[in-house]
This record gives sequence, structure tokens and C-alpha cells, in this order.
Amino acid sequence: DLYFAITPNDNTLIYIEKGLSNHFEAFVQFQGLPLRAVIKAGRFIPNFGWRFPDHKSFVRDVTGFSQYPTKGTPLIEDNGVEIGFFPMAAEFSLGITNGSTSAGPDGDRGKAVTARSAVRFSLFNLDFTLGGNYRYDQIGLPDPQQRFAGGFWGIAAGKFVFIGESDWIIKDGITGIASTQN
Repeated sequence: DLYFAITPNDNTLIYIEKGLSNHFEAFVQFQGLPLRAVIKAGRFIPNFGWRFPDHKSFVRDVTGFSQYPTKGTPLIEDNGVEIGFFPMAAEFSLGITNGSTSAGPDGDRGKAVTARSAVRFSLFNLDFTLGGNYRYDQIGLPDPQQRFAGGFWGIAAGKFVFIGESDWIIKDGITGIASTQN
């Protein structure tokens, strides 16, 4: 992958990522806003669950958020806008996207809303992350067929880190649960 990022000023980031496949991200992000808010606009992967660096996580594969799937459709980044709030020990983001091609999480069959929330805290020299996310896909269609909801977690003790995610999935008339731990 080729990554390009430029910050023309302290509050603006222009980001482009291009790999060997047809997939890419290209967005402008404005930060330094009140309430530690961030606004992102362009083509990006919606903020859902953990974004595992290997892109081959089972849970990302079956939800359609993987660039190299073995079980589902390859990820096609969505075009849209996302706003996030990141106070010290918590975060919340809400994205509205339109889908982009005949593949990917929503198959360009309707609009989508993705929400993610998390809290971080320490207890007994351990650092914890607990979060949840929800994606309602194909808005504007008479019978939306794709919805995802779930939780993610993490625990860290020194150099040891354990993270996981479990999602309830309704996709094209099939309901299931996918779970991954790393």
C-alpha cells in the first residue's frame, strides 16, 4: 500500500491510501473542533468495530469490511461524511455514506448510517476498552437487508494486549453471529 498524508495546517489532514487492488481511501479530515470533534469527508472505510491491521479478521470478512475476504464480498469503501467526538476516555462517531459500487457492505442499493461508541478505563493496573457499534444499511429501500450490531473489547497489561469483537449480522436474509479475538 502507498500512504500519503499532508497537513496544510494544524487542523486539516488530507489522506490518500492506495493498494495494489482497486480499493483506496481519500478524504479530508478537520480536527481541533469544539468537544474534540473531528469531521471526515470523502471515500473511507466506515468506523465499525476494530480495524484489525491484517484485514483478514473473520468478523470483518463476513460483515464485508475486509479488503481480502475468503467468505464475503471485498470491501469497497463508502463515500460520505463522518463526525466523531473524542473526549479523553470515550469516543462516539456517526457516519452517513452512500455506497459506491455493486460490491461492498451495501452493494450500492441504498444509503447507510454507521455509529460507534467506546469507553476506556483502567482498573487494577489493567487498561480496558469496551465499545459497541451499529450499521443500518440500504436506507430508502422498502425492505433493508443488511444490519450489523455488536460489541468490541480490549484489555492491556504492559506489553500483553487482547482484543475481540462479536457482531450480530442480518445480511441478505441470513441472520448470524460472528466473533473474533486477537
